[in-house]
Amino acid sequence: MDRPVCTREVTVSLKNGLHMDPSSKIAQLAQTFACDVSIRKADREVDAKSMIDLLTLVAEHGTPLTLIAQGDGAHEAIEALARLFEVDFKAEEPHAG
Repeated sequence: MDRPVCTREVTVSLKNGLHMDPSSKIAQLAQTFACDVSIRKADREVDAKSMIDLLTLVAEHGTPLTLIAQGDGAHEAIEALARLFEVDFKAEEPHAG
């Protein structure tokens, strides 16, 4: 049985690139999903659940990346990770109301 694969292109918009804090946020979020999650920069692909692996990408401002998830929850994982990039890794405040 094939495991679903989802991908999404994102661009690093953080001024200082993917340093320790955003890499940690990616890894922590990726670990909440049962599926395999990785990030590709050019021809190098690393485990998104490992902050150390993410740091080895040396993804600077403007770097295009591909988010890849395979298995149960792949679509949800990609959506959640892409959202981190969309909000520049800032925590979204819940709206009162």
